[in-house]
Amino acid sequence: ADLAKLSKADIVVINGAGYDGWAEKAQLDKSKQTIVNVGDLMGITATEEHEHEHEDGDGESGHHHHHGSTNPHLWFSPEAVLKAATAITDAYTAKAGEGTDTAANAWNADYAEFVAMVNKARAAGVKRSYVATESIISYLLDYLGATDKTPESYTNAMNSEGEPSAADLKSTLDIVSGSDVDLLVVNPQEMDGFAEKLNDAAKSSNKTIISATEQLPENQDTLLGWLTTITKQALA
Repeated sequence: ADLAKLSKADIVVINGAGYDGWAEKAQLDKSKQTIVNVGDLMGITATEEHEHEHEDGDGESGHHHHHGSTNPHLWFSPEAVLKAATAITDAYTAKAGEGTDTAANAWNADYAEFVAMVNKARAAGVKRSYVATESIISYLLDYLGATDKTPESYTNAMNSEGEPSAADLKSTLDIVSGSDVDLLVVNPQEMDGFAEKLNDAAKSSNKTIISATEQLPENQDTLLGWLTTITKQALA
């Protein structure tokens, strides 16, 4: 059904970077359809598809998260979001003619406000360091100038659906509990035993815990609003 909808759409927006490989493989007609592939806009490709499942209808966690060395969560990259917005605006303008300027101008104003908030924090010398149970919002944290203190061996194990060694876990726990880290980033859809222990360590050491899922939360109306909320948390 989704493939049929894609085939009939005037404009198709794809995340790319292996996240929605099924859509990238759809039989789209580039002569009639405008295809916005955010991964292509960013020059990011993946050698393997991102695998993910989310909670089932009974609320049971069925989330399976694996993307190898490529981070496909491009909606957490302010640069990718801007490029995608520009491409989508151009596509609507080309297909519909006039009538898209008002919405585009309003969005650009909101984006400029977001950038101004980040630049103000940079000018004030706000610096943050973090540990992440997975690299879901690393694009955003990099944009904010935050320093990733997560041990590479721990990140590699999590990204490949492996289990960190006892030594990796202890090292990561020590870092989270120490004075060099301000933030812990967790994905509530991926709270296994290791993530829970890191979460407990962050609570015990009074660190800011940022919870980020792959879907827009129910209490957020827009992507840009969500990015703003996370940014304010990180910079507080």
